[in-house]
Amino acid sequence: MSVDTVLVSTPLDYAQAALLLGEQRAWTESILGHDLAEVQPSARREYANLAAFYDPPHGQLLLARMAGEPVGVVAVRRLEDGRGEGKRLYVRRSARGSGVARRLVQDLLSVARALGCRSLYIETTPHRMGAAYEWYRRLGFRETTKLNFADSDHVVAMELPL
Repeated sequence: MSVDTVLVSTPLDYAQAALLLGEQRAWTESILGHDLAEVQPSARREYANLAAFYDPPHGQLLLARMAGEPVGVVAVRRLEDGRGEGKRLYVRRSARGSGVARRLVQDLLSVARALGCRSLYIETTPHRMGAAYEWYRRLGFRETTKLNFADSDHVVAMELPL
């Protein structure tokens, strides 16, 4: 089954992205053991108004669908000094292994470049997502200093020159 990705722009896109981001947030909070906003205060503003937080040229949400159904999401947000931050990569369990994450990340890199980002920063949890961590390394991401999750030893920051 083919994967279609779109730049989130319509009310339906935002509603579907919000649904998936809610699932991603619940999963993240289960790992952290507490509310995401306690560790990442900007999450309150982000989840309260996705359109404002990811509005181009400051960022962009991407949504993946299979057979018209939302199955994955990822976002990029411009930071200072030409950096972008890849955020919230999530693929529903039913769609894992179908190339959704690969497609989302490929499109994310293109969108980050189009937004003028010279590098892409991400955070991941190797102990919970070892395969993803190794995949990021194969893509060229290298460990760097964390911007968030400073008190979370299991979170690793990585960056890729674009």
